[in-house]
Amino acid sequence: MRERDPDDLAALMRVLHQRVQTSIERRSVSPLMEFVCSNLTAAAKHIASVPTACLRGCSHCCTLWVEASAPEVFFTVKQMDASQRASATKAVEAACRQTAGASFEARADMLTPCPLLRENVCSVYADRPLVCRTAVSTDAEICRRSLILFSGEEIPTPSAWTALRNSHRVALEGALFRAGLAHQSREWNESLRLALNDDHAEANWLAGTDVFAGLPMPQDTVTFTHPQWRAVYVHAFGSFP
Repeated sequence: MRERDPDDLAALMRVLHQRVQTSIERRSVSPLMEFVCSNLTAAAKHIASVPTACLRGCSHCCTLWVEASAPEVFFTVKQMDASQRASATKAVEAACRQTAGASFEARADMLTPCPLLRENVCSVYADRPLVCRTAVSTDAEICRRSLILFSGEEIPTPSAWTALRNSHRVALEGALFRAGLAHQSREWNESLRLALNDDHAEANWLAGTDVFAGLPMPQDTVTFTHPQWRAVYVHAFGSFP
């Protein structure tokens, strides 16, 4: 599968921008993220024939650095009931004590399971971030050796899934950028901690405040430094600021 057609990607970016505007009006990320999740799920059906080795209980990749945009983080937290939220808050605090201050590069050599794992199963599977929804491999044993034993082997990822992740990520970031909202993805654990402990964070972010400013992120997070994605943005909206 090739990268998504520029016309389709620009159209998706425009649709997501409309959903962002609805989320701002309703003071909730749900209209945006419900559409993102359903659209990605529908798109994934078109590549269902691409073989992968991922099964329930296989959580080797759930030890990696994870990054997510603000609406992804807020959406995950919003779906938790009171009991889940209390459990998640405790687990996230413990995880942050391990990962706080560790760079993207340093985390590659650390075995730090996601705080939302429960007996090797994702407790927020239906509401997990984009990167988790599109993290697949064709060889679970290579994943185990690389991510658990630090063998250094490259994870064999089907290009179709990489294309799916890239297209939805850039469309979402472009939509947020267009709306004047902070679009940079941040480290998962620290973002979760903030969202779980600040009941006003979602509303403040939707009002234009970068509530996650200062939290860790990899250097290549800002998509629109790449000429290809800037061109898609211009194709979608006519110009780049």
